[in-house]
Amino acid sequence: MGEQLNHTNGEIVYLDFSTTSMYISQTRAKIRGLQNIIWIRNWIEAVRFLGMGSFEELQCSGVLHHLKRPSYGLNILKDSLTES
Repeated sequence: MGEQLNHTNGEIVYLDFSTTSMYISQTRAKIRGLQNIIWIRNWIEAVRFLGMGSFEELQCSGVLHHLKRPSYGLNILKDSLTES
């Protein structure tokens, strides 16, 4: 997704609590010359308090099933989407 949006005015917000995963992603982005990524180290539950507004698209991978209440995390993401 980063490469597809690299030469547009689109931005990507990478949110992860894992320092290791974020480092790997930052390394990959640097290799590809991607400059359109905002890096945030935090928990998914904090999304509503970060003041990022709404998103047109979300991708979540390998996260929800680790939460105590996966449906709670899913609702946080759902509420972060723009209305179509």
